[in-house]
Amino acid sequence: MSARLQHSAVSWSVVVLTAACTPDSGFTKLADPEPPVEDTSVPPVEVESVVEPEPVAECPSRIHPAQVTTVDEDCLTEPSERRYEPVVEWTMETFETFPERGPVGSRLAVGHLTDDNGDGAVGTGDVPDIVAFTRTPNADRSLICHPVTRLISGDGTMEHWVRDSWEVVGRPYGAGLGTSPALGDVDLDGEPEIVLHLVPRDQHSEVDFEDGGDCIRGSYAHSGVEDCALGVLSAEGELEQVIHGITCDAPSPTLADIDSDGTPDILHDLRVFQGTDLAELTLPFGREDRGAGGGSYWAGGIPVPADLDGDGLMEVITGSHIQEWDGTLRCTTDLRDGWPAVADLDGDGDGEIVVSGSSAIHIFDHNCGLIDAWALEDDGRGGPPTIADYDGDGVPEIGLPSKLFYATYELDGTLKWTTPVNDDSSNCTGSSVFDFEEDGYAEVVYADEVDLWIISGYSGRPLLRYAGHSSGTDNEYPLIVDVDGDGETEILHAGNFGLYVLGSIDGWAPSRPVWNQHAYWLTNINDDLTIPSPTPQNWPEYNSFRSGDLRVNAGQGARLVDAKPFVHDICEVECGEGTVEVALSPNNEGLADAVDGVSLAVYAEQADGSRVLIEALSAGDLHRAGYATEGVVLELAMTDIPTGTLILVADDDGTGTGVIEECDETNNEVRLEDLCVED
Repeated sequence: MSARLQHSAVSWSVVVLTAACTPDSGFTKLADPEPPVEDTSVPPVEVESVVEPEPVAECPSRIHPAQVTTVDEDCLTEPSERRYEPVVEWTMETFETFPERGPVGSRLAVGHLTDDNGDGAVGTGDVPDIVAFTRTPNADRSLICHPVTRLISGDGTMEHWVRDSWEVVGRPYGAGLGTSPALGDVDLDGEPEIVLHLVPRDQHSEVDFEDGGDCIRGSYAHSGVEDCALGVLSAEGELEQVIHGITCDAPSPTLADIDSDGTPDILHDLRVFQGTDLAELTLPFGREDRGAGGGSYWAGGIPVPADLDGDGLMEVITGSHIQEWDGTLRCTTDLRDGWPAVADLDGDGDGEIVVSGSSAIHIFDHNCGLIDAWALEDDGRGGPPTIADYDGDGVPEIGLPSKLFYATYELDGTLKWTTPVNDDSSNCTGSSVFDFEEDGYAEVVYADEVDLWIISGYSGRPLLRYAGHSSGTDNEYPLIVDVDGDGETEILHAGNFGLYVLGSIDGWAPSRPVWNQHAYWLTNINDDLTIPSPTPQNWPEYNSFRSGDLRVNAGQGARLVDAKPFVHDICEVECGEGTVEVALSPNNEGLADAVDGVSLAVYAEQADGSRVLIEALSAGDLHRAGYATEGVVLELAMTDIPTGTLILVADDDGTGTGVIEECDETNNEVRLEDLCVED
């Protein structure tokens, strides 16, 4: 602004002077300015070109997802198949009370019924008890049809009580020949009860020897007659509840909460009774098909309740039809009646039904659709089927005895093996299954007319033969149970020479102190004889029937884990900065899931060959077979890896010790060599 003001004053003066002076006034003309001696101009600035620094090489940041790897189909334990020497822990051949009603034993049930240690409670610390029916040998036929009911201590030291009969509608009624007891707290009073099929004594004393016949099997002599009863006894043997008017076709009771209302129910001859008061919840569909084992003159109905479709309500299953808990018919098959057993055979979450009897096996879905069928290996009737993983492959198989053979089958009817047996009398005897060695392979326990056998479920090879057994056989089977409360499994059975218990010198795997009914599955009863509500499906946790606990290796049988390290990526672009990145995770190439996960340790190899732990990855959660888990990225300083070699060890939490039983313990290591070494 000031410079501009100076320029305005000079102009004004020039105007004034021009007006007042003449051209010769002597005014000096202004000259052009001379340049200064020194150059005061600002020299031009030389701008240097900008040089961008080269980017530092970095490993990309990315996720390394879980990978499907491979599975070793041979990743199984080897079956033990060692032979057993039978150890007879005790026998009971004579009885002080009703000595003439023995020694022949029949169907049995086991559970805690007495307070043996005096602590005021029944259960832990007490000896389990046996409910047994015994009768006169065939040589004395006058009382063959009149078994008595006995409560016997599971250690064989005493008989708590024995009863011949109870008064029902003014007449004596006793346990029915050819039936089985059931044990459970059916009335919710906190104490277990004994549930029996009762027959009138005054109508069952006839003996028929015509044409070489046997005694008139009292229960069968009145086929279709409803003069029998359902009785509920206290643990002391007193008749607490009874309902008369039950068919005399020798049905056996089965306990479960069939309608899932929190109250235990009794399934008896397809009729469902509420355990608290014996109020009848439903009438059965039909009167001919009762789950009896078609053609078996020895057996009355033993239908099976099961929640086939997972709706929380149980269905009632026989060999020829399925009915809802309320008696509504769901579907029928084209079969005669037979022995039913239930499991999830195809892994779809629904139950399938295996039916034996009439010299054949049939498999049906939960809507009576026929899946498969095949004939037995001989012309015997075939006994109640067992379902279990006999060969340790994680898939159930079907086993049952007949006249000449015990046989196991794959689910498509493929015969796995047979072993000879001798059951020409009834040829519908039952069997049971247990993994005595805890090696993932089930063993079969079966008794024919002359021997008791333990048979390898893997190969059919006999592992034990007990020649002290003898029986005319009906549909009884040995029980596998901790009968004396010592924490070890015993085999309990009965025959022509009373009751006996077999054990092992080395001890067998532990089992439950309860086997409460003929139609037994692992989830139908608690150890204290309370009845679960709702009664759970037996699958997928166990997926067996008439079997002990085969949940070895978290239910995975003989299948094993094969733990290995898995390297997702190695990034060496930061070697110039002195670091290397490795993305790694544990891998499981076995047949079994690693239930508690797989750990992984990272070691740096030293110049002397020793190892220094750099990192340990914890096991985490369930690790499925055939997968490597999501990769974990480790940025490692090369100063910690003096030789450029890392050693990765699966199933190692950094202690150098593995905890997982594997099929191959030699492939747990992977070496990463020459890290950050230029070619």
